[in-house]
Amino acid sequence: MAKVTTGKVLKYTLMPGILPRMKNLFGTGFSSLSLLMAQIFATAGLLPRNHPYLNLANQGRFGIRHVIAQAAHNLEFNRRNIDKILIFMAILAAAIIMLIQFVLLVVMLFGQSAWAFSMPAGIFFDTEHADTDLAFEILTQVFGVPGIFCSPSTAACSASNATVPWPIHVGLHELLRFYSFGLLLIGVLIFMYFVVVVVAETAVTGHPFGQRFQNVWVPIRLVVALGLLVPINYGLNSGQYITLYSAKLGSSLATNGWLRYNNAIEAHSLFAGGGGAGHNPMGEKETLIGLPQRQSIKEVIEFMSIVQTCAYSYWATRGPGVTPNIPFSGTSTMHAQANIKPYFVKSASISGTVPATSQLVTAGTTLQQAIDFYDYGTIIIRFGEHNDSYQDLGNVKPFCGDIAIPVTTANHIGDFASAGGGAHVMNTYLQLVKNLWFMPNTGAVNLYAGAIYFYENTAMLADRATRVCGGGPANCGGTGLPACGTLGVGSVRACHVAFPSKEWGEDTNDTLQGIIDGQIINAWSLYAQNTSDMEIEDEILERGWAGAGMWFNRIAYMNGMFSESVSGVPYVKQYPEVMEIVKNYRMTNNAEISGANAFDPNLANGTSVPIPGGQQEVTRATALNHTYKTWNQDGQIGSDPQDEMIRNVFMDAMAVVLGVEGLFDMRGSNVHVHPLSQLVMVGKGMVERTIKNMGMAAVGSFLQGIAGDTPSGSIMGAIAGFFSSTAFLGLTAGIILFYIVPFLPFVYFFFTVGTWVKTIFEAMVGVPLWALAHLRLDGEGLPGEAAANGYYLLLEIFVRPILTVFGLVAAIIIFTAQVRVLNFVWDLVVENASGFTDTSQLALDGAYDARQYASKRGVLDQFFFTVIYTIIVYMLATAAFKLIDGIPDHMLRWTGAGVSAFGDQNPDALQDLSRYVATAGMVQGQQLSGAITQGSRGVGGLVGSLVD
Repeated sequence: MAKVTTGKVLKYTLMPGILPRMKNLFGTGFSSLSLLMAQIFATAGLLPRNHPYLNLANQGRFGIRHVIAQAAHNLEFNRRNIDKILIFMAILAAAIIMLIQFVLLVVMLFGQSAWAFSMPAGIFFDTEHADTDLAFEILTQVFGVPGIFCSPSTAACSASNATVPWPIHVGLHELLRFYSFGLLLIGVLIFMYFVVVVVAETAVTGHPFGQRFQNVWVPIRLVVALGLLVPINYGLNSGQYITLYSAKLGSSLATNGWLRYNNAIEAHSLFAGGGGAGHNPMGEKETLIGLPQRQSIKEVIEFMSIVQTCAYSYWATRGPGVTPNIPFSGTSTMHAQANIKPYFVKSASISGTVPATSQLVTAGTTLQQAIDFYDYGTIIIRFGEHNDSYQDLGNVKPFCGDIAIPVTTANHIGDFASAGGGAHVMNTYLQLVKNLWFMPNTGAVNLYAGAIYFYENTAMLADRATRVCGGGPANCGGTGLPACGTLGVGSVRACHVAFPSKEWGEDTNDTLQGIIDGQIINAWSLYAQNTSDMEIEDEILERGWAGAGMWFNRIAYMNGMFSESVSGVPYVKQYPEVMEIVKNYRMTNNAEISGANAFDPNLANGTSVPIPGGQQEVTRATALNHTYKTWNQDGQIGSDPQDEMIRNVFMDAMAVVLGVEGLFDMRGSNVHVHPLSQLVMVGKGMVERTIKNMGMAAVGSFLQGIAGDTPSGSIMGAIAGFFSSTAFLGLTAGIILFYIVPFLPFVYFFFTVGTWVKTIFEAMVGVPLWALAHLRLDGEGLPGEAAANGYYLLLEIFVRPILTVFGLVAAIIIFTAQVRVLNFVWDLVVENASGFTDTSQLALDGAYDARQYASKRGVLDQFFFTVIYTIIVYMLATAAFKLIDGIPDHMLRWTGAGVSAFGDQNPDALQDLSRYVATAGMVQGQQLSGAITQGSRGVGGLVGSLVD
């Protein structure tokens, strides 16, 4: 035993003794208080004089709870012990108050020190940015009680907080004061009734306070009932202030939880490596930007081929007295000496502080310079000659036409090389136009070589006697032109028929298309990896939990902006001057103005378009027409890249009518993209296609009006009717997918915030009734059976904000997981549905090969299964985001409470919104397309009548 004792002594000697010290701190300090309470109870007769608790030698062996329990055991509730009951209640209340103060002291000490390092706002129930908190702002504007949600002495309140109460708030406060005072009178009457009943029952039964007055909580409950009804300030009683403070504490808890959630995401290695840049509530970065459909640049290449031919024709006929002698490989000689040069042009009205209305475009002209010149308007490059005497825009004559480059974004203009995005794409298109003029690569040189062939061979056709090929690969007539033959074919032919071939155009288009596709993919990759545009800003976080749904619409904005930038391919604003003369003449004379004949100076009746300027201008117009026809002959060069996948009339029609190319990208090039971004990309494509279809319907109606009652007019009317009737089909689905789906989190969340506020207003009106429910003589505990539900409703007000945040996070995680798993198993689902099985081709990693999928499926299966997949993803999105209000509405059942508030009875707001949008899209879309076609037909008829 001595050895053991020595071991224990040694053990306690070496240990720091933290626990014993804590025991001494909290266990010995209250021994005197318990002895004092025992003496008081003994004086009142609740403890016998010889009780061990009264012996000074036993001090420290019993505590406060032991004394109170022993006194309660000896207490009898009868009329003769009124003095003992009052003394016991007073001692019990003092003990409870002391315990509450101790708990508050611990919370204050540990809340401000031990937890301050990890909580964004310091402690659980403190809102750091109370002046910008949306929930506080709404509560202040609804109830108008100053000093609760944003105290002017502690925070910089917003304008509304600083001026409340408003007149309507004063009216509300007066109404609540009148209502509470009326119920207080009723409560006093009920209380007096209970006094009479107790006295009567005592007299009848002989039991003190009657037979029902046997619960220690009854007097406390009666006092609480009247205390909840007592008015305090601004017409509100204490129960209503309890409600408002419950809302404030619950809002602060949710806000701090929301901030903690976002801070944890920011600290993850995915974002921490970039200093937290790009962090967002989705917890993803590189998957939030979808890759748009790659755009054909055939029209740009075609136009620049025409510009090169046009510029060469002016150089060859108006050059500085030198014989054209340009090697086939191409040089910048013509561009240095020619009168035709590229210019930025604008009208004086939009020049601002910059007096110049034109600016020469050089090889070194930057995107920033172009943006600054046009003040973020559409960039126009005019190929012409500058002369102050010209009355044209910018004093530049558009001898060789205009090309426009849409400006789709103002973000990252200065750092697009590293940030990527829409500015990178705009710069790519600007560089494309410049490169096709200044010829820094093989594809551009091909256009220049083709220009020589187009013009010189046209000139030979006009002068065969002097410009005939001498046979074989010799120079033509000693002019130093390239060898005889058709460019791109290789066979030797007479120079006067050696125009560039379709194969030449296809090779040139493929080369340049590949370069641009690579640049766009590079812009997308840089944007997805490096941009901070998807980051949730402090301005949103400072709005508190009620603003948690504000960020998600950024997905539609960023994807839409990047998609518009990719779709903003440079377009022809005006063809060369002589071509416009030909086209206008053919239109005014009801000649064929479509297809490859739009710019042919030779009419079908054997006559020619009268072109001012003599044979030289006729030759120029003929050369430009040959250039145009080469790019627009049968089996056009540079067809849409998606034709590799969609090769039949049905799929082409669906692509034209609905813009469904993005459907296939959901399981193709964008399979790795977040499902929400996938739906946005599909919707964006449908909306853009609808707009284009309306434009085509307008053009068809306009041409129908010009043609009148002719076969051509009937054809144009049928085309216009087709596009008019189908233009609005994709409008509804497009609006829902592009605008409504990314708006779901905000709409659901904001409606849930509104539900919470309505619940608080319900409580403000119901609290006086809840106070009256305490006026009961039966029942256990403080609330009794009648008032218990009121406490659960206050609990709901407190926890609903944090539960709403949980609902948002649950919606994001569940929706993302469901769609990604759906994509993994979709091939198996489709194969089971249609009976196709090919286990050897099943991709174990869930990757999707569009060509393999197309080979397995017929065209109809391929299309409709993809449509079904998109619909399922949309349904998963709506079902998941219903959790935002679903979780708060049903979570209290876990407490065993059967209460319900306004939020439990709310209809699905988004279901109504989607229905309203669908109805409006169908009706308004049909009316809009009808108005456009009728208006265009009327304008065309007016033009036709004027021509006649």
